[in-house]
Amino acid sequence: MKTDYRMKASAQEIYDTLLDSAIAEARFSGGKEITRTDLVNGYKYHRKVRKGGRDQDVVVHIRKPVENRNVHIMTAYPLESYEMDSQLEEIDGGHTMVHYEQINSLNKDRKTSLIFKWSMKKRLKQMEKYIARARKGQ
Repeated sequence: MKTDYRMKASAQEIYDTLLDSAIAEARFSGGKEITRTDLVNGYKYHRKVRKGGRDQDVVVHIRKPVENRNVHIMTAYPLESYEMDSQLEEIDGGHTMVHYEQINSLNKDRKTSLIFKWSMKKRLKQMEKYIARARKGQ
């Protein structure tokens, strides 16, 4: 499932926000102190997730991100996996086109695809607001 969204933020701001979020998630899940350098070389960690009414062990693999261009994260559950790929394309001063794709190992129908696009654009709008607030706080 794919969606594109034009954000009022630079590729650097979006990339930094995605990496900071991944670092916070990894620290919270694993209790380990990790850095951007760890992510740049690729990073894998385990965490527990409540899904389907029970706890499941999942593996999260952050593939080697490409600065200001790409962040790719794969989450593997026991019976399925998700790959989330964010391609960043700076289009003009302060605007970036985000090409987001999520691949689920289980097939999903068209209705799920429409819900995905709506929810992903909502998340990207929230990220855009977060970046704008962070800019004002500087």
